[in-house]
Amino acid sequence: MNRYKNNKNDRKLEKILVNHFEEFKKIKLPQLRNKEMRKHIVDTVEKALKCGDIKYGYAKHKCLTCDEEYIHLLQI
Repeated sequence: MNRYKNNKNDRKLEKILVNHFEEFKKIKLPQLRNKEMRKHIVDTVEKALKCGDIKYGYAKHKCLTCDEEYIHLLQI
């Protein structure tokens, strides 16, 4: 049996980012003087939003005792 481990409680931050990041980029991000920091924030949030998407990579582990398999999504 393949099982994908994912705790829905861990997705709260993702919901906040999805719902509010575009507005943050338009209103708050331009207020930062440091352009490198702006780019760093955008890159970091975009990576966080990709986290948990199986098309960006995963590792599959199989128990040698019971043959049960688990898929662990990789963070990018």
